[in-house]
Amino acid sequence: MNIEYNIKRIDECIATLQKQRDAFVKLGERLAGIKTPVHFSIAGDMIDIDLPKRGEVVDIIKHLKTGKWRKQISCSAPDKVDYYNDTFFLGVKIRMYQAEPPASCKIVMEDVVIPAQPERIEKRPKLVCKEH
Repeated sequence: MNIEYNIKRIDECIATLQKQRDAFVKLGERLAGIKTPVHFSIAGDMIDIDLPKRGEVVDIIKHLKTGKWRKQISCSAPDKVDYYNDTFFLGVKIRMYQAEPPASCKIVMEDVVIPAQPERIEKRPKLVCKEH
């Protein structure tokens, strides 16, 4: 029987949900003064801030007062950027999902060699940012 295994998995899910709940409380406190409404969702172990416009991204970053945000091209919208932060609340990753790229960045298409037999090249998006 795998009852113990399933009980352990359920306990892990409960612990994850409790962390997310605590992170939402902290998010609510920090974003209380923000002017535009922020739309949240949960994706696996992440809390998503969905489809923020450029000005909203800047406001959210200012209000959260947390560490560095890592950015990468959104996997589901190649003309948008996802911002990730895992220092705001330990154990919970915050993602700004499908945001507008910053003015200092642009998305360019580059040739990427795909190792195979025979080798092939395809176009893939790449995020290019100016150094500050």
